[in-house]
Amino acid sequence: MKMIDACKAYLTGHEGTISFSVGTIAEDVKEPVSDRDFDVAVHLVFRDKAATEAYQAHPRHKKFIEENKATWAQVRVFDSYLAAP
Repeated sequence: MKMIDACKAYLTGHEGTISFSVGTIAEDVKEPVSDRDFDVAVHLVFRDKAATEAYQAHPRHKKFIEENKATWAQVRVFDSYLAAP
């Protein structure tokens, strides 16, 4: 899928990234609480807020947006701080 390939090309390998994953909606999972209003989900976890800010400003991230935004009906970002295990 073109979007997944673009995510792998532009959104991986950024300094301060702890984890990256991308995938399509799980068509076979239809729980009452499941959000079904998306096609591709990208999960990025950063070391700290500074790493997130550097990622947002990075030319590869901006190129990803520029090259792909015409295909997006909607973008939703869920920023959160993760609780320690």
